[in-house]
Amino acid sequence: MRTFALHGLAIASDVPLDAWEVERAPGTTIVAHPTRPIPTEQPAGTLLSHIDAVDGDGRRLLSVVQVVGGFLLRYHGLAEFAVSPDLSSVSLALDPSAHEEMGSLIAGAGLGAFLVTMGADIALHAGAFRLGNQVVAIVGDTGFGKSTLAALACASGAELVTDDTLRVGVDEPEVWCYPGSRSVRLRTSAAGMTGLFPLVPARTSPDHRAVLELARSLPEGGPLVRLPLAAVVLPDPEGGCKDRRLRRLSPQAALARLLPCGRMWNVIDPAVQARHFAACAVMARSVPAYSLSPPERYWLSPDLGAELVGLLPTVPAG
Repeated sequence: MRTFALHGLAIASDVPLDAWEVERAPGTTIVAHPTRPIPTEQPAGTLLSHIDAVDGDGRRLLSVVQVVGGFLLRYHGLAEFAVSPDLSSVSLALDPSAHEEMGSLIAGAGLGAFLVTMGADIALHAGAFRLGNQVVAIVGDTGFGKSTLAALACASGAELVTDDTLRVGVDEPEVWCYPGSRSVRLRTSAAGMTGLFPLVPARTSPDHRAVLELARSLPEGGPLVRLPLAAVVLPDPEGGCKDRRLRRLSPQAALARLLPCGRMWNVIDPAVQARHFAACAVMARSVPAYSLSPPERYWLSPDLGAELVGLLPTVPAG
């Protein structure tokens, strides 16, 4: 069993995680069990969070419930994580129909977000890149181009911090984050970007995305270090601008855009909701936030990557 540094957590795991390995006593241990049928119904218990199918047919994709023995994360018909009350022990079971890599994929994203959310910090639906130890977060909903933009920044000399899930902590005015996954997962529409990284082998994930490992070096202080958050980019693919525009947002506008971007969807717990709101409010007041509304032809442009890297240390308000 190896120990990985993921979102500032030391996690020992039977299944490999897309994260840096560390020699550190783990705070959480994931043990994989033999495959078994995973039900498609919501489990009994107090519902904390859920994800439903976007096509509106009523299918539930994920249920997070509190049970007598701790917590249960059920990816309906796919995988199940049983988590101890103190979050120190996790049992993983996959459905026989699931690809063997799905355990690693879900553990790094969904389970990681749960562990962060149940702690003192928040998990955002975000990718991020860095120069040195200064970080730019790219925050947005599914399909907003977060992975594409992070990869473009890496093609312009940045290092990947995480893809899809970002742990953020606040102590106003300080805002920080942590390294997460080492790879970006690019949708089919952006798979051509692999050509920007001729020395990085690409592979295909179980959900048919192109995977590139773009975290090539550790930040100063190692993979568990707190990294200052220098800027936030909020992509707006439907912005309708005729020209590419990186526009500074007011704190109020930034807060409105950040609030829906928690990595755990439809959270019902009022305490978690309050912590998420408070942390997003500190981010909006303390970290420069920018709306990005490029025309479609610029989404895959290396020039856009250079413009994003230019956010470190800052860009003029516009």
